[in-house]
Amino acid sequence: MLLVLLVLLVLLVLLPLLPLLPLLPLLPLLPLLPLLPLLPLLPLLQLTPRPHRYEARLAKFVEGSRSALKLRPSELKIVIVMITADGGCCPHVARVRTAQKRAEARFRNVVVVDANGLPRSDDVHLDGEGVRRLAAMIAAQL
Repeated sequence: MLLVLLVLLVLLVLLPLLPLLPLLPLLPLLPLLPLLPLLPLLPLLQLTPRPHRYEARLAKFVEGSRSALKLRPSELKIVIVMITADGGCCPHVARVRTAQKRAEARFRNVVVVDANGLPRSDDVHLDGEGVRRLAAMIAAQL
């Protein structure tokens, strides 16, 4: 009798959940759901093909992030990491870095962390030690 009840329990309760089994690996992403309104804003941060418009797009991103999340500047601190690439590989680095620095002056509760001088694995990307040091710099701003 107990076995019959157990089988009925499995059939009635667990069987309808089987189609959800493939979604189990996505459970760790649930805390990110409140950030979904920011997805349409990500294209604003692209560097190409119009780097001269980066400053305006960055401003839209800051304002749009706060608006989409319905937060005041005092409630959402934004940390911008200044790009570190040398001018040889990325000819618009100076313009983008200037725009990033201006955003810090223009917007309340926006902080810029300069990753220049951190160890890199190539002309653009930080190596493991550089990433660790950058993380400490960002944590210090939060």
